[in-house]
Amino acid sequence: MDKGHAILFNSIAVAEKHLDGKVFPAPLGNVTKAKPSGELKHRLVQDLRYNKVNELTKLRERQVLPRGEDHAADLTFAAAWCSPGSADVSVLILDFTDAFMSVPLLPAEMRYSCTLTHVPIARKRAALHKG
Repeated sequence: MDKGHAILFNSIAVAEKHLDGKVFPAPLGNVTKAKPSGELKHRLVQDLRYNKVNELTKLRERQVLPRGEDHAADLTFAAAWCSPGSADVSVLILDFTDAFMSVPLLPAEMRYSCTLTHVPIARKRAALHKG
């Protein structure tokens, strides 16, 4: 929230006024993973089946992520295009911090991607709006 990826409202009424319509909260879950350093990484996930937002989407096709052997096959294919004796193939891996959070929701979609909390939450940054 302090990085600006979330907006905190005092009540549902204030959220609905700010977001211009009824809100559809969905539960949040926390997936915890230990890094090699032993530090814990926390990833928030939202259950959009709960508030039926998933029913509003239509998937034309399911994206299948490449497997390790797919990557190896691609490297072999790329190497075949290199000059004989100079099989220089480079691989670049880009990993962005908070990449998913860097694609903002449209303001009209924000009310479908929200959650309720019954525990106090404090933010360190200044308020973005009244309420």
